Amino acid sequence: MKDRLNFLSIDAICVLCNREEESHAHLFFNYDWTSLLWSRVKQWLCLNRSMSSLFGALRGLFGRSKGLHQRMRRVALPLPVHLIWNERNKHLFEHVSKSVDVVF
Repeated sequence: MKDRLNFLSIDAICVLCNREEESHAHLFFNYDWTSLLWSRVKQWLCLNRSMSSLFGALRGLFGRSKGLHQRMRRVALPLPVHLIWNERNKHLFEHVSKSVDVVF
């Protein structure tokens, strides 16, 4: 995230929206595209909890249940994080963007 590179005097604006500073919270949870992706993932995993931070997402996925459905949720969390980071890098370096539906 660019907010961690402020010692380099670089442009900290998000490469996806060109409006806000690219921070962890913005890129992974507050940007419209990523919010929509999380919404699709939550629907697919039958999750009702808010995922506005990584801590919130982890808290919702690591409950006491050890059933198959709960294990599937745990395994699924890294996937949207990877997809978001991959989409950000493709947009930055290859100038290519995909819709949430295509990525999902």
